[in-house]
Amino acid sequence: MLPPYAVYNGVNLYKDWIVDEPKHAAYIPSTNSWMEGELYLDWFEKIFLKRTQDVKDKPKECLFFMATPPFSPWPSSGK
Repeated sequence: MLPPYAVYNGVNLYKDWIVDEPKHAAYIPSTNSWMEGELYLDWFEKIFLKRTQDVKDKPKECLFFMATPPFSPWPSSGK
Protein backbone atom coordinates (compact mmCIF):
# COMPACT_ATOMS: atom_id res chain seq x y z
CA MET A 1 0.00 0.00 0.00
CA LEU A 2 1.22 3.49 -0.82
CA PRO A 3 1.58 6.02 2.01
CA PRO A 4 -0.53 9.21 1.95
CA TYR A 5 0.77 12.24 0.07
CA ALA A 6 -1.23 15.23 1.29
CA VAL A 7 -1.04 18.58 -0.49
CA TYR A 8 -1.89 21.61 1.66
CA ASN A 9 -2.83 25.09 0.51
CA GLY A 10 -0.07 27.44 1.61
CA VAL A 11 3.60 28.31 1.40
CA ASN A 12 4.67 26.75 4.71
CA LEU A 13 3.85 23.50 6.43
CA TYR A 14 3.49 23.59 10.19
CA LYS A 15 4.13 20.59 12.44
CA ASP A 16 0.83 21.25 14.25
CA TRP A 17 -0.99 20.28 11.04
CA ILE A 18 0.47 16.77 10.94
CA VAL A 19 0.09 15.42 14.46
CA ASP A 20 -0.25 11.60 14.65
CA GLU A 21 0.44 11.23 10.93
CA PRO A 22 0.61 7.77 9.34
CA LYS A 23 4.05 6.22 8.97
CA HIS A 24 5.91 7.38 5.82
CA ALA A 25 3.22 9.94 4.96
CA ALA A 26 4.32 13.01 2.99
CA TYR A 27 2.85 16.47 3.56
CA ILE A 28 3.57 19.09 0.92
CA PRO A 29 2.59 22.80 0.83
CA SER A 30 1.33 24.26 -2.45
CA THR A 31 0.38 27.84 -3.27
CA ASN A 32 -2.76 26.69 -5.09
CA SER A 33 -3.35 23.34 -3.28
CA TRP A 34 -3.26 21.45 -6.56
CA MET A 35 -1.15 18.41 -7.32
CA GLU A 36 0.31 19.26 -10.69
CA GLY A 37 3.66 19.49 -12.43
CA GLU A 38 6.51 19.28 -9.93
CA LEU A 39 4.31 17.92 -7.11
CA TYR A 40 3.02 15.10 -9.28
CA LEU A 41 6.55 14.24 -10.42
CA ASP A 42 7.75 14.32 -6.79
CA TRP A 43 4.96 11.90 -5.76
CA PHE A 44 5.49 9.67 -8.79
CA GLU A 45 9.25 9.31 -8.28
CA LYS A 46 9.50 9.30 -4.47
CA ILE A 47 6.33 7.41 -3.58
CA PHE A 48 4.86 5.45 -6.49
CA LEU A 49 7.99 4.21 -8.26
CA LYS A 50 9.91 3.65 -5.03
CA ARG A 51 7.10 1.59 -3.48
CA THR A 52 6.26 -0.40 -6.61
CA GLN A 53 9.74 -1.18 -7.93
CA ASP A 54 9.66 -4.70 -6.45
CA VAL A 55 6.23 -5.53 -7.85
CA LYS A 56 6.74 -8.20 -10.49
CA ASP A 57 4.20 -9.48 -13.02
CA LYS A 58 1.39 -7.35 -11.62
CA PRO A 59 -0.21 -4.22 -13.04
CA LYS A 60 0.86 -1.02 -11.33
CA GLU A 61 -2.39 0.74 -10.69
CA CYS A 62 -3.12 3.68 -8.46
CA LEU A 63 -6.26 5.27 -7.06
CA PHE A 64 -6.24 9.02 -6.38
CA PHE A 65 -8.49 10.61 -3.77
CA MET A 66 -9.03 14.21 -4.72
CA ALA A 67 -10.65 16.38 -2.05
CA THR A 68 -11.44 19.34 -4.27
CA PRO A 69 -14.73 20.54 -5.76
CA PRO A 70 -16.71 19.22 -7.54
CA PHE A 71 -15.65 15.86 -6.07
CA SER A 72 -15.40 16.97 -2.46
CA PRO A 73 -18.29 16.46 -0.03
CA TRP A 74 -17.36 19.84 1.52
CA PRO A 75 -18.76 23.08 0.10
CA SER A 76 -16.57 24.97 -2.31
CA SER A 77 -15.10 28.34 -1.48
CA GLY A 78 -17.50 30.04 -3.87
CA LYS A 79 -15.18 30.00 -6.86
